[in-house]
Amino acid sequence: MRHRFGQVSEALPIPAAASIRARLGARLIDAVTLTWALGFVLVELDQRLLGGDPFGRQPLQVDVTQGRSLLFVVLTIAAYEVIPTVLKGATLGKALVGLQLRTVEPSARIPWSRATARALVLYGGPVAFGAYGGAFLLVLVVSVVLPASGRGAHDRLAGTTVVALPREGSE
Repeated sequence: MRHRFGQVSEALPIPAAASIRARLGARLIDAVTLTWALGFVLVELDQRLLGGDPFGRQPLQVDVTQGRSLLFVVLTIAAYEVIPTVLKGATLGKALVGLQLRTVEPSARIPWSRATARALVLYGGPVAFGAYGGAFLLVLVVSVVLPASGRGAHDRLAGTTVVALPREGSE
């Protein structure tokens, strides 16, 4: 590959696309972890500490249509999905399964705008539509399984792809 100053460098090898099984396994880990994190944030922080019931004497009433609760949901999703994706290219689930998110162009890092757009498509339906958002998630899962590329609607929109990292000792 020739750069504009005439220097020649080798192109980085492109890892293989991640299998559907690995992607769904990573998403399951992410779903369990994010559900736990949202439960902790909404119950312990929002309701008990900021809701004036630190000892849990009142019945819990989490309503994500309230501004503060919705803000906590958005911030928790951003902290779990967007920040690690930009900094490391992987959420906890992807890292444990050995996957990484890459742009379809040969750049090394995922820009904030792409990570945010991907998270909005992935989590926007359930956050905006509550129980009806599950149907939106089903459409996303189908969009990953059906195309030959294995890239879901959220990846195609954000210009990203999930790749399997080479295992240590396999090179």
